[in-house]
Amino acid sequence: ALAVYDQATFRSERLALGAGDRLFVFTDGMTDAINADEEQFGEQRLAEAVRASCGLASQVFIRQVLATVDEFSGGAPQFDDITALAVTIGGRPCGLPAAPGT
Repeated sequence: ALAVYDQATFRSERLALGAGDRLFVFTDGMTDAINADEEQFGEQRLAEAVRASCGLASQVFIRQVLATVDEFSGGAPQFDDITALAVTIGGRPCGLPAAPGT
């Protein structure tokens, strides 16, 4: 964890990822992004953007999710960074079947 406050507590867990699983991490600037009405993008909109883009390759997935945040914000100035990372473990994301011939 980076840039956390001194009193923060953490727990350690393990998670096995398999073919088609995707790890998606992002900064709070993504959910805290605001539009001209100062309405936040929020977790619900982010979850919807992730679901709508889940079948895409990681690089395209990130671009699509960030584009959704940008579209929501409508060019309003942001007060925090918006950073994200997606890693897809082999296979097709979201449990989609492999494309014919692959």
